Amino acid sequence: MSRINRPRVEDGDTVDATDLNSRFTDYNQPNALNAFNTRDAAFDLPQFENPGASTFGFLASYQNNAVIGANDWKHTSIVTVTGVSSAPPPAAPFIVGNAAGAPTPISLGAAGLTVAAGEVLRVYWDLSVYPHWIGTRPWTTGASVDFYNFDKGSGVAMPVGTNAACWVFWLQWDITSNALANFVEVPNQSDFRTDLYGDGSAYGGQLADTMSSSVVPAYIDRAIPDDGLVPANPIQCPVGWRGASGAWYYPKTSGSQTIYGLRVVFTGPMSPNHNTVSGANHLIHSVAWSSDSRLSYAGGSIDVVKQRIG
Repeated sequence: MSRINRPRVEDGDTVDATDLNSRFTDYNQPNALNAFNTRDAAFDLPQFENPGASTFGFLASYQNNAVIGANDWKHTSIVTVTGVSSAPPPAAPFIVGNAAGAPTPISLGAAGLTVAAGEVLRVYWDLSVYPHWIGTRPWTTGASVDFYNFDKGSGVAMPVGTNAACWVFWLQWDITSNALANFVEVPNQSDFRTDLYGDGSAYGGQLADTMSSSVVPAYIDRAIPDDGLVPANPIQCPVGWRGASGAWYYPKTSGSQTIYGLRVVFTGPMSPNHNTVSGANHLIHSVAWSSDSRLSYAGGSIDVVKQRIG
């Protein structure tokens, strides 16, 4: 766009209607703001009207949103699940649904939403979640690998949780029909049920395949060291109700893809893992105290925006 260059009004200058009108005339546009007289991406606001079939703007051509989960901000109607057993193979992920157990996906209409070359699909979601557990520090018992041993004094070991165990949330889509009966993971997203070593010893997903994933901690363990020792029992810090959220972008450089619906799913608890041979980092179902782990959730939302690239 051209730069407006007009000297400012100085002390002692005469100001009249003609002068003021000419100054405002500098800012007049002969046509409405559009993709041709405004720099690329200077505006990304759906309220810029586009006359015709759509009322959305020249950059954001589609918007939709839906409520997901148990929509109760007081947390009186919630959904609670027990952690997925670490025994292979892991169960299918939990589907975010309402208090009655019915899934709460977002439908993109009978004809679906088509993302063409030169467009990008943007998906945002949020959910109120509450990770917790039963028992006393279950991650430090049995065959658990979710703790480090620190010196309590006189060579006595004190286990302190790694705080690495987490619940994982991600997106699935249905690209077959508006019946929404064939959900699968979105591109570049694992379902965390892959046999990572080929011998049944570890099921999960590589971090390279977590493009729509978000995580929340399964627990928080805190210790207060004293002169290099951990003399007192660590403190179990409630994770508490918190907001989980995620975002995923799907650009199309060629061809097109029609999407009929999207939904949020989750599994856990999971633990980090590193393959020393391949060098890959994973999240795996290796938590021995899964049966003691819980995740409750209430309500949230999912938002879908289709945008022109450039």
